[in-house]
Amino acid sequence: ETVATRGACDMAKPLVSHPTLWSECRIEERSRRVQDRARKELLLEDVAETHVVDVAVTSYNANGRTPPEDLDLSQLFEGTANADVHVVGFQEIVPLNPGNVLADSMGNYRGDDSSTRHAKAWEKLIEKHLNGRRDVDGNAYYNVCNRQMVGVYLSVWAKETFRECISDVHTASVGVGVMGYMGNKGAVAGRMRIHHSPICFICVHLSSGGGEVDHQRRNIDAAEVFRRLEFPGLTGSLEPSMSSTDHHSVLFFGDLNYRVSLKEEVLMQLVEQKRWSELFHGDQLSMELQLGTVYTEEWQEGTISFPPTYKFLRGSDTYVGTFKDTSSQKKIRFPAWCDRILWQGQNLLQRSYQASLLNMSDHRPVVASFDWTTHQIDKQKVQALLDGIQRTLDMEDMSRVPTCTLDPLELDLGEVRYGSTCTVPLHLTNVGNVSAYFQLFTFHDTEGFDPYLPKWVVITPPFGVLEPEEQCDISVKCTLRGGADGNAMQAYQGNGIVQKLLVLKIEGGRDFFYYFAAEVCGNAFLGSGP
Repeated sequence: ETVATRGACDMAKPLVSHPTLWSECRIEERSRRVQDRARKELLLEDVAETHVVDVAVTSYNANGRTPPEDLDLSQLFEGTANADVHVVGFQEIVPLNPGNVLADSMGNYRGDDSSTRHAKAWEKLIEKHLNGRRDVDGNAYYNVCNRQMVGVYLSVWAKETFRECISDVHTASVGVGVMGYMGNKGAVAGRMRIHHSPICFICVHLSSGGGEVDHQRRNIDAAEVFRRLEFPGLTGSLEPSMSSTDHHSVLFFGDLNYRVSLKEEVLMQLVEQKRWSELFHGDQLSMELQLGTVYTEEWQEGTISFPPTYKFLRGSDTYVGTFKDTSSQKKIRFPAWCDRILWQGQNLLQRSYQASLLNMSDHRPVVASFDWTTHQIDKQKVQALLDGIQRTLDMEDMSRVPTCTLDPLELDLGEVRYGSTCTVPLHLTNVGNVSAYFQLFTFHDTEGFDPYLPKWVVITPPFGVLEPEEQCDISVKCTLRGGADGNAMQAYQGNGIVQKLLVLKIEGGRDFFYYFAAEVCGNAFLGSGP
């Protein structure tokens, strides 16, 4: 699979399957019928352009150590130097002592004081490394956002060329440590949009320990992070807030602290023989990903082909668990893949996943690179497509309206003599797509429609139903009978003209209005004659 094939599949999906992009299109401002049709018909490829962004993620448990000013970070960014976006997460950036934990809980992690000195030292080194060696295009990097909670620290950097494309930048944190809320354990997160695609970065430090209770505590920590982490709604969205997993793409990384569940003697043997693939069979996080209880099926992790990232003797490549220190009462911590990078989102494609050789801490950093497919909505195209949907709906409505033609449109009977009958044919044709029910009425200026025709007019048939493409010949007869009992006086207007407004009403369609007009010849009482 390549980013191109995955991107093509993603673009062929309905736009509504991307809630944030759907909201960006502001389709909710249209009528309900337009919205319903857009949900069925609009594809992402109809309204968006795609871009591929190179995203690098690095996670490092610094073991509370302040980095030397001349520290070379090339190993920390190994293989990802020219990424468009660098996401760097630290755990234990400061010692997790009561003073630091309380300082954070009291809101004292502000300004240029000792509590932020470690973060600023790392930030300075990152900036020096990224901008000390400009990428091949000469692009500089700028700091998009930072967030610190005790020892957990997130720093996001992007190329200057992306500055205009990045919006909706927010950060948040969730403490799950002491009493379930302190910041010695928990997560810091950043959210941003590139083009119109949102992504969330969550840097975490979960509970430590090798026991079964510790394992379950880590699951609880992760569930709490997912539950409590919240951001403001995206600009233009109708939703006031959104959780981390509401974002279409999420990266979840850090010292997750999951260990290897194997018997001690088996574990020791595998570590001594460096049989890492067999050791990985007992990896707790892999088991949790398969169970899907906390980490649902959307969560993915790349293939781990590197040795355990914990626990080393600082400054060496020796695992603590490979020997027994009989002079120490400390519990042996066996090697484990504590440092991990997970993700969810169909538009993320991992290119690499490796451990760094930087040995300043008792952990090894992990680094991953991703091709992230972003989407840029063409709002003019969206509006044009919605206008087209509206026109289609209007045309469909019109196709369901009975449509008829009538010929002729005027009825001039000419001269009519008393006692004679004048007949005029009307041709009514159903040119629509549905049945047409018609009926003829007279119309009074004061009384409106009158279903009863005057005595001197006989229409055959006066009503009926026409199927599509069917024609009906309507006969209109005008008869003036003289004498006291005749109908001539009813029609006569006093000026020698007989006239009446008739209406051919098409139920649900267009009505036809026309006058009967005739010039009366003869005498109403004597009958025919001049």
